[in-house]
Amino acid sequence: RLPSRAGATSLRDANGLSPLQMALFAAALTAGGVQPAPLLVLAVDFPQTGWVILPALEEPRRVFPPEVGDAIVAQAALESLEFWQGVWSVSLPGGLLSPAVKGITWYMAGTLPGGEGTPFALVLLLEQANIPLAQSIGQGMLSRALHP
Repeated sequence: RLPSRAGATSLRDANGLSPLQMALFAAALTAGGVQPAPLLVLAVDFPQTGWVILPALEEPRRVFPPEVGDAIVAQAALESLEFWQGVWSVSLPGGLLSPAVKGITWYMAGTLPGGEGTPFALVLLLEQANIPLAQSIGQGMLSRALHP
C-alpha cells in the first residue's frame, strides 16, 4: 500500500505519478525497457479527406536496461495467466478528487516478454480503494484482449 502525500492537491500529487506516466512505465516494462512515444490520438477522421494517421511527436526511448524490466515482470508474473500485474490502493485526503472519493486503486499489467503478438500494457485507475474490483476488471480486460 502506497501512502498518500500530506497536502496533496491533485491526483498526481497524491501518488507522485500521473495516469499517463503510469501507462508509459507499464509499456516500458512490457517492451523490455523501451518507452514508446506517448500518443493520445492515433488518427483523425476529417470530413473532406477521411482518416489521417498522426505522426508520433517523439521517438521511443530506452528508459532502463532490459534486465531491470525483466526482473520486475518476473516478480509480477502470474503462473496461471499470460501477463504480469501489479495492484495497490492509495488513501486520499478528504475532498482531493471529490468529497465521495476517499481513495484510489491502481492496476497495472502487461504481456510477458517473448510472447506472441504485439506487446501491450494496461493501466486502470479506480476512484475507490478496491483492489479485488481492480484485479477483476484488469484481468478480464487482458484475458479478452489475449483471447478475443
